[in-house]
Amino acid sequence: MKLRPTHEALKDCIEKAGVKKVAGALGISSSLVYKWCQPPDDEKGESSGAANPLDRMLTIYELSGDSEIIQYLCRRAGGFFTENPHAKTKAELRFVTETIEILNKFADLMHYAERSLRGDGVIDHGEAVNLRQDWDRLKSRLEHFITACEQGQFDIRKEKD
Repeated sequence: MKLRPTHEALKDCIEKAGVKKVAGALGISSSLVYKWCQPPDDEKGESSGAANPLDRMLTIYELSGDSEIIQYLCRRAGGFFTENPHAKTKAELRFVTETIEILNKFADLMHYAERSLRGDGVIDHGEAVNLRQDWDRLKSRLEHFITACEQGQFDIRKEKD
């Protein structure tokens, strides 16, 4: 899948808010904001000497290899980031096995919440953080499962041993 260049995505977003409003909120000049919305002039991806904020965020993500910064932005926007699944071989991917494992992970999550409540009658901040982390991992796994379904990776006729 070919992605739009960052300057185009940024330009569309900035146009909705207004260049002057963005520049004012960031404490920078309107001309710098306009430069961010221009195509790169050279192989470094810089437009008139100004790398745009999306390119900078992508560089941080690529250097760190940690998707937490992407997850943070998604949460701030009211959503959730789920990576596209990596294709599994047929030997690794069985419908019934995947379904049971996902259900077991969900049951584990609910048992953890129940134990937390049964212990002292409250789910404290630390327990809530653990629940969120486990829930996010489960949502990712479910997304991978549904994507595999959409891609036709499950064929129960071929899974009979």
